Amino acid sequence: MEVRQLRYFLAVVDHGSVTRAAEALYISQPSLSQALRALERQVGVRLLRRDGRGVALTGEGQALVAPARQILADLGDAREAVRAVTDLAAGRLDVAASGTLGLDPLTGIITRLRRAHPGIVVHVRDIERGADIAESVRRGDCELGVAALPLPAGRLVVRSAGQQELLLVLPGGTETADEPVPLIALGAPSALPLLLPPVRSSDRAVIDAAFESARTRPAMAVECGHLEAVGNMVLARAGGAFFPPSLAETWRRLGAQVRRVEPAPVREIGIISRPGPLSPAAQAFLAAASDLDS
Repeated sequence: MEVRQLRYFLAVVDHGSVTRAAEALYISQPSLSQALRALERQVGVRLLRRDGRGVALTGEGQALVAPARQILADLGDAREAVRAVTDLAAGRLDVAASGTLGLDPLTGIITRLRRAHPGIVVHVRDIERGADIAESVRRGDCELGVAALPLPAGRLVVRSAGQQELLLVLPGGTETADEPVPLIALGAPSALPLLLPPVRSSDRAVIDAAFESARTRPAMAVECGHLEAVGNMVLARAGGAFFPPSLAETWRRLGAQVRRVEPAPVREIGIISRPGPLSPAAQAFLAAASDLDS
């Protein structure tokens, strides 16, 4: 049974004759009659009978009227829903993000996206390891992933979203002789102890790589992945920690000091997706990410 056939059937019901229905539908009368006969063959019963005044519904035809109208109404609602998603008036986007990237730059991207398209609902999954983000996108659990590069993307599409330098956040009043602070100074036995993210996280990998390039190891005091707790520990003078610029600025306003370090922990940020066309919401997300970087 085709939607076209139901539309033709209801046109005959509403106009009372095949001739008037054909005129309203802008098709020939033989074409309409053929479509109606095909519909009757498919349902296995007669739906219309001719009388002196045109056509009349059989009992079976009368029973089909309400369901046919409901089908066409539901189809119209479905088309409107699809059009709303296509026009970005509605829709859902699932994004996976790791570590501090879930706050910076993801916060800025989502803010721009929501300002431009307030009907889009974004669901963010907090996944720490880049490899797990790639797997989540590969399985289709999330349409997009935001992670530090490089990562084992395989057949996934990777789009660069720029670079980000992690900054050292220190308790207020901490004396630092140099700006930027040399990482070698943070690796000495008497150095300021550091509050570091978990060892298998993408943030920790970037920090460890910077220390390795300085040929030293950090003087770790705490290993913690809870960003708010780490920031509060810095303010309580438990040690220093690394944050992306926007988060570092937040703690600076609360009384902490912010310093660059050398060599700097710098990470390249990537947005990953599966090959093929993206949903309108995902395309709008990429546009918002591009605007944030410009």
